[in-house]
Amino acid sequence: MATPSPVKPEVSTARSSTPPVSWAWILQRFSGLLLLVFLAGHLWVEHFMNARVDVIASRLTHGIYDTLDIGLLIVVVYHGLNGLRGILKETLEGRAVWLDYTLSCLGIVTVVWGVDILWAFWYHRPFLIF
Repeated sequence: MATPSPVKPEVSTARSSTPPVSWAWILQRFSGLLLLVFLAGHLWVEHFMNARVDVIASRLTHGIYDTLDIGLLIVVVYHGLNGLRGILKETLEGRAVWLDYTLSCLGIVTVVWGVDILWAFWYHRPFLIF
């Protein structure tokens, strides 16, 4: 008579349903909060505080408004591209090594282009020629 072999416990190889928290996830939430702050500031300053064209044009020469506009531009570009990165990483499942570099380059070009457009408003001449 053969002795029964001991039963080995089954080891689950399935992935956990809750992925570990990454820096991209944390920065996406943080940039969302910054987006609310910058957007509220932008809407208040540019649309509710004496919103005449000449007044808005004169505001664009002050540093605090420049900081508000550039901050809003950077946060919007980062938040949008990081969200797109998350969607594409889930969709492509590790097959896109080029994804981070491509989106980083796209973000840098977009911010430089946006600052060039703002520069034309501030100094009445383009900084770069795009």
